[in-house]
Amino acid sequence: MPSSSKAMTGRSRVRAEPPPGYTLRDACEADLPLLGRLQNAAVPAQGAPAPPPVPLAALDLCRAAGSLWLAVDPEDHPVGYLVASESDGAMLILACGVAHAHQRRGLGGALIDRALDQARWQFLPAVAVVLDAAEPAAGALLARRGFVRLDEARAEPGLRRRLCVRRNESPPAGDPCIMARLL
Repeated sequence: MPSSSKAMTGRSRVRAEPPPGYTLRDACEADLPLLGRLQNAAVPAQGAPAPPPVPLAALDLCRAAGSLWLAVDPEDHPVGYLVASESDGAMLILACGVAHAHQRRGLGGALIDRALDQARWQFLPAVAVVLDAAEPAAGALLARRGFVRLDEARAEPGLRRRLCVRRNESPPAGDPCIMARLL
């Protein structure tokens, strides 16, 4: 069975495997200064508005909690990242990005798979992300991994608050939505 099929089959295991030449690893304290630049380099394709960067203090908290992962090149330089937290008993992806020069190689998908693996390991029932509708590539990537758009009225309070904050941050071009996947 192809790995993309395994990623969408409910409770089956997802194995986060980056493309050849790249590695996924937990972020360490020494990586934190590099993440500000990486967040700026990981702009969405096709001119979609870039979400505001995650503050360094929040990145450090997520790193300490074990929910900040990096995709690194063969020289161990970070080229992608995913930062997550727990909200309403589920994993919430706060930000995910890949430097423009390394996009379209499967790194974003590998980072999402890593988050799915971690959520399963923590016995969390779901993974969610607040996403701008102006990011069609990100929405398609998540849909290929079994994420569906969640009706705002059915979302937990923490997700609704995050959606409200994102709406206040976003330019008018991108109306954010919640995408989630049950595990």
